[in-house]
Amino acid sequence: MKRWLALQCDPIYLFLGLGICGLSWQTISWITAPTAGILAAGLLTLTMLVIPGRVQSPWKFFGLLAALGILGAFAASTDAVLTLCIAGVASLSLAGGLLLPPPAQTQSPTTVVAEPEHRTEFAPSLCETTDELIDWEEESSVGELLQQWERRRLNSGEELIETTLQVLFSAGCRMQTVHLPLHPPLPRIDQAHCEIVDGVAARCEVDAVRSYGVRVTLRRQGNCDDAATAYLWVSLCSTAATSRAA
Repeated sequence: MKRWLALQCDPIYLFLGLGICGLSWQTISWITAPTAGILAAGLLTLTMLVIPGRVQSPWKFFGLLAALGILGAFAASTDAVLTLCIAGVASLSLAGGLLLPPPAQTQSPTTVVAEPEHRTEFAPSLCETTDELIDWEEESSVGELLQQWERRRLNSGEELIETTLQVLFSAGCRMQTVHLPLHPPLPRIDQAHCEIVDGVAARCEVDAVRSYGVRVTLRRQGNCDDAATAYLWVSLCSTAATSRAA
């Protein structure tokens, strides 16, 4: 059933059907009037030519070959000029169809439905948030930076960031600078605190505060001949969310 519907929708089969009907109607008169056969061949050739975009169709070649065969059968008893004209048109069309490259395959357009993107209130942080206690001495290794990060919004509308960093002091190093990037940026940071919560004795100070990050300087106290580790806690608070809501 689907193939029959496709044949009805394709214009090439419609023109072929008309051409076949015309040839059948003229079959009886071909015996007594050869000119009608030549005209039928011309009609078949014209039908093959007006089919758009079907140069490589085998049915088109068969139609042109049939037209040439009819012209050859009745060429001896009809007007030579009319026969040569129709034969020339059919021959050129057939040769052009053979010489042209095959048509490019085209794909039918498809409809793509984009799914809505689900976003959380804040972008995921670089490090996972966990409530479990971390054994810093057990987890630490040479060249490894440990970080615990948490970013949340309070019921009052304030946005709060708390992070704990492991800062390594090499032997002979007394000062270290920590750059803490913020993504997405935290506009209008009202409060910024830092504190050494464990490790070697050191002093810490927030040197620069920007919406895209903060800078903290640590100064080691006492003897600095040996390598040591300090654990820095940083807290940032912004009320920009509250002002935007108001």
